Amino acid sequence: MWYDQLKDAHSVGDIIYEVHALTAPTGELGGELVKIADIKLLTELHTSQWADQNLYFRHKGLYWDFKYWPRSWRKHEREWNFHKMNP
Repeated sequence: MWYDQLKDAHSVGDIIYEVHALTAPTGELGGELVKIADIKLLTELHTSQWADQNLYFRHKGLYWDFKYWPRSWRKHEREWNFHKMNP
């Protein structure tokens, strides 16, 4: 089972994900990919029936954030490759 493989491969203190973000659109504005966080296991992994039945993450498209971008970025929106018509 996938959970057993994950549990056997990782233990407390392991970094299981590195989180990166762009500083600005790439190309003309020179955005760079920078590491902003590590996701680290603070405890052993556990299963949870409650989480299986009740824990959901809502994912929204990047286009919902366009209104918060500086104006200079908006014309470069297609460079991000996260357009609502081309997910």
